[in-house]
Amino acid sequence: MSNTFDDALTQGFNRMSSGSNEFDLSVGEDGLTTWVPRAVEPTRAEIAESPEVTSVEPMIGATGRPDPSYMLGRAELPVEEQKKMFEREAFQAIGAPLGFTTAVLLTLPDLITLPPLIAAGMITAEEGKKLDSVLNMLKYVPSAQVGEFLKEQGKDLGFSDEQVEAFGEGYLGGELSSIVVNAIPGAKQLLKGAKWLKDSAVDYAAGAPARVAERGTGTTLQSGIDPVAAIDEAIVGIKALTQKPMETNIVSSRLPTAKAATENPLEQRLQVGIDSAKADEKAFNKNAAVVQTYPNIKATEPVQAADELIQHVKDNLLYLYDSVPDATRQRSKQWYVGARKIVDDVAAEYQVPDQAVAGVMAVLSPQKDWFMNVSLGKRVVDIHVNKANEPWSEKMATTAAKIFGQEKYAPILNGISGKTYSQLETPGEKAMWLRIYDEANNPREHYVISPEGSTQGVRVSGKTGEPFKTGWGSLSEIGKAVEILDNPELANISSKLGDQHKVRSFYNNMYAPMDDAGDVTIDTHAVAAGLIRPLSGKSTEVTHNFGGTGIANSSVTGSKGTYGLYAEAYRQAARDRGVLPREMQSITWEAVRGLFTPSYKGQSSNVQYVDNVWNQYKSGDLTLEEARDAVIKHAGGIDAPEWERSGSAIAPEVSNTSNAGELSGPGVPKPKSKRPGRGRNRRVAGTDSTKIASTESPGSTGGD
Repeated sequence: MSNTFDDALTQGFNRMSSGSNEFDLSVGEDGLTTWVPRAVEPTRAEIAESPEVTSVEPMIGATGRPDPSYMLGRAELPVEEQKKMFEREAFQAIGAPLGFTTAVLLTLPDLITLPPLIAAGMITAEEGKKLDSVLNMLKYVPSAQVGEFLKEQGKDLGFSDEQVEAFGEGYLGGELSSIVVNAIPGAKQLLKGAKWLKDSAVDYAAGAPARVAERGTGTTLQSGIDPVAAIDEAIVGIKALTQKPMETNIVSSRLPTAKAATENPLEQRLQVGIDSAKADEKAFNKNAAVVQTYPNIKATEPVQAADELIQHVKDNLLYLYDSVPDATRQRSKQWYVGARKIVDDVAAEYQVPDQAVAGVMAVLSPQKDWFMNVSLGKRVVDIHVNKANEPWSEKMATTAAKIFGQEKYAPILNGISGKTYSQLETPGEKAMWLRIYDEANNPREHYVISPEGSTQGVRVSGKTGEPFKTGWGSLSEIGKAVEILDNPELANISSKLGDQHKVRSFYNNMYAPMDDAGDVTIDTHAVAAGLIRPLSGKSTEVTHNFGGTGIANSSVTGSKGTYGLYAEAYRQAARDRGVLPREMQSITWEAVRGLFTPSYKGQSSNVQYVDNVWNQYKSGDLTLEEARDAVIKHAGGIDAPEWERSGSAIAPEVSNTSNAGELSGPGVPKPKSKRPGRGRNRRVAGTDSTKIASTESPGSTGGD
């Protein structure tokens, strides 16, 4: 008999991993856990009478599987009573492994330190890298919140209160049982436990739909009830329940607008890609002919140009991906997970729907870097929620005259002067009042945000050492954000996001970063990464990506420009490296931003040099490898992201200001030194040296 949790759980997990079922888990009066060998299968009565075991109704244990002993004696009960018992226990049986698994997984980041495990030979270095990525994502999800969320979704799906309550009991039981596991000091037992849980619970649940579909006969009692079938039916229901959140407020990434359109973006999940690009043959052929003229494309026939662009972009993305140090890749891939954390934090702090926060961030994103994007989003939500009844002040009047002193603004300005935000009616009025209030009362700096969504410090210019100023976009964009907060229904969010694939995909990537449909945010830098060229928002290829001048769009399919070709290339590259498309985008986005810094792109001679290199590739004078090497060498290598800079002062984020007159935050500290100039601390592709460059965030900037 074991006298420690460690030994007991080691013994138990070893037996579980081997498939053995010849034991009972017992908790003695002294609180110690023991594993009792089972010589003969005990009856339910014997289990209940055992002084060493406390039987907890109903039939669930750590695995959530039904205990056959609970089935004994039920044949004598009325059939309807049996059905109710099995239905309740089925929902509890599903809740238990979900609660257990969730609780264990979400506490792993606090329990496991990877370097010692690698040093001890318990896991390999490669396994450690993969685990580290998983652990980073698990840090921000509370287990209890998952359980409550699932229960609420169950009610929305039409499950009865009794069914939801039973599921909740099972989930809570699973959470509580995880406490025993979490008390173990040894991480190897945790890894074994996770493997056992995956094998015994997750795999079993995954097969439920097939069993339900194919079931002809099953394990039945004398009454004709099949308890295993009931459990499988419950699994299918719970699987539908858990999948619903990822479908609730996701938008279609393309928006057909023609009367002849045959698709409904609110009733179907419409995605932009190669299929939608080809759906309008006339538009596709025109765009292929345009692509043929690019310096990077060798195709002599338009029909080949589109395929070559996809392959060329894919190859370049893989080159950049492989050039980034793995440690940087593992963090860069978290950008949208971090964005989701910010969405959740703001939603919880201001008590607004998460889809509304994601919508606000998305509509404010054009031509804004992510750090500024986050700050503007928080300012909009804060003022909308907490400053609606603030009086119009003299300071606001002075600020209004500076910003909106032109005659064209007079009608709106005259309509809002002297009023509170809550007294205004139109989005345009609210947008103007909101911006005036912000600039009159709130600090202008904003903060550097890590890929994981945490605040690192006040953002400063690499050239001057002074804090970056927070600048607003158009009143139209602010007005759309206000309208989303006023009406966070999916149809309204979809309408306010507009028809640009980039903004719609950016919303989806923030709202549902783990969605596997493959939405990818292609902005200016994403196009530049695919072509390995120092492009700007005004570059021809970027304009074509967004469906601008010189390229064809289809209002019937909602597919604009060459976006679908780039999206296809990103998806193919992601498959080759086993990551999500949005992860491929954020990793290579960071790489191309570090390669072509603003100062490099700002010199026309550099842009011309790179174009000449690719024209030599087009003519056959350079191989693809020679062309890329020449560009990388001329640009000086890939700089490290801004958030990798060591020594950043920690600063609090903008927070709820319901009891304050202005956004919270410290006074702006004086920077100790300016960032190194171009050419110092450069990272050549594949090396680990660093240099700081001004950073935007994946998807929040560029020509859109």
